Amino acid sequence: MQLQSLIAIAILSTSSACWAQAASQPGKLVLEGSKAELTGERLQWDLKSKSVRGLAKPSESLSWSFQIEKSGWYQVVVHYALTDDRNAGKSAFNASIGDQNRLGPIHSTGSMDQYLPQVLFDPMELKAGGHQLKLQLKDSPKSSDLHIRKVELVRAREPGVP
Repeated sequence: MQLQSLIAIAILSTSSACWAQAASQPGKLVLEGSKAELTGERLQWDLKSKSVRGLAKPSESLSWSFQIEKSGWYQVVVHYALTDDRNAGKSAFNASIGDQNRLGPIHSTGSMDQYLPQVLFDPMELKAGGHQLKLQLKDSPKSSDLHIRKVELVRAREPGVP
């Protein structure tokens, strides 16, 4: 058995949580709600739920500045909770980075304690370097109280690959 295999077995047997964390990090950037810049009078960080609550209007937003180490296509995934979908699935997240915008539908998650990931349509092509992601609602005819825990950028493919 090779030394690398033995090391991997030793890590798995002593700390599976550490192994899972290390395996999920390459190619994934997590933007925590606690680190977001909040724009809107109702938005606030809720320590109990560990989320930003109060996102209800298109004029409100959460923003993060971040660095991409490796150019490529990145999928945007929003982790949110919503008890009552007053818009019957007709609302959408709008995530923008530079001149790129991506949408994703919003539906009830069943409770404010149940956070679900919503993958936004189509990955974004990002170059290595600094960026800012802005998350807001596209449409919201009726106010809904969304809770946003985090946004993930997950590497989807290499640059130049359609």
